[in-house]
Amino acid sequence: MEFLKENWIAILSVVIALTGGVPGIISILDYFKNKPILSYRLVNIITGAFRDETSGREKTMLFLTGTISNEGSNVLTPSYFELKGSLDSQTLNFEKQLIPETLNFGSEKQSILLTDPSKNDLQKFNSTVNTGMPLYGHLMFYTSDIGLNELQANLKQLKLILICIDVFGKKHKVPIHLQLNSSGNIEYPKHGVKITTKP
Repeated sequence: MEFLKENWIAILSVVIALTGGVPGIISILDYFKNKPILSYRLVNIITGAFRDETSGREKTMLFLTGTISNEGSNVLTPSYFELKGSLDSQTLNFEKQLIPETLNFGSEKQSILLTDPSKNDLQKFNSTVNTGMPLYGHLMFYTSDIGLNELQANLKQLKLILICIDVFGKKHKVPIHLQLNSSGNIEYPKHGVKITTKP
């Protein structure tokens, strides 16, 4: 430790020289600055439950509708998306699920209309997300770590992190904010979602 204190100027000079002086330092800063930055804006969330045909266990589903964008200066090329969650001190592990072609949500209180949800499955997106380019669609996940009733009762306390694994294997994480429109009727034409309250 004493060596570092006494020779910090010499060490810094060597580092600057090895990185090519000031241009080298600028290159290093650009390397960390010029990267894709994942952004996600949630517009709607649907919760549900289903019984796994293989295990017979009931699983809780999250169907997320939102907009993905890239706030960085380099392109983002997603390979797939993951979801991590927590409720108080409990960790919730979610598994990704492709959206089936025939998908219907039953609700006693609402009519839920989705336009081609399978075609707008973000897990199937096979291109790049450029800076400022909006990508509208859905993501479907399920978990057996929490029951549907408990999840719905604590939805405001739920913390979710969306993770995009790109084609290079790098992980891009963004928290999902669950401050949503609480009114009965919502419509997002770009996302193909229309929800109305039943009479």
